[in-house]
Amino acid sequence: MSYPDETAVMGWAEHDAHRDDVEGQYEEPDPDDNGFSYLYDPNVERQVLSRNAYGELLANAKRDAKLTGYSVPGVTVEYIADHVLASVGLLCPPPEPEEGACGAQWPNPIGEWVQCGKDPGHEEEEHQDEGEEWLWKDGFPNAVSAPAWSDEPPF
Repeated sequence: MSYPDETAVMGWAEHDAHRDDVEGQYEEPDPDDNGFSYLYDPNVERQVLSRNAYGELLANAKRDAKLTGYSVPGVTVEYIADHVLASVGLLCPPPEPEEGACGAQWPNPIGEWVQCGKDPGHEEEEHQDEGEEWLWKDGFPNAVSAPAWSDEPPF
C-alpha cells in the first residue's frame, strides 16, 4: 500500500507539526451545511449497502486503520465509514430496531439510522425519533416501515 504523503505514517509530534503547516489552507465548511445539504431533501434516494458488503467494508477499513500505526477503536472506524458513505449517497444497512418502540427507521442526512420513538402500532402517519429531531413517513426514500421487520431486516 502506498500513501499519498508521509502524514499517514508519521508520529504524533510530526503529525501535529504538519497539521499546523496546513491549517487555514482549506476552506472551512459552512457549520449549518456540514456538506450534506442535498441530503436533507427526503426525495433523495440513497443506496443501502447489503450487510455482507458493509461487513467487508468495515473489516477492510479496520485492517487498514491498523496499518497507520495508530490505535483506532473499531467504533471510530465504523463512525467514519458511515459518514463517508453518507457523503457520497450510500448508507450502511439499518440496525435491528430496539424493542418497546415502533420499529420504523429512517436515515438522517449524515447517514445515521434513527428509529421511531413512538409506541408500536401508533395511529399517526408520521414517525418521530425519541429526541424529536427527525420526522418522516413510511413513503420517504430509504424509510423502513415497522412491519418490514417482522421476519428479517430488509437489507
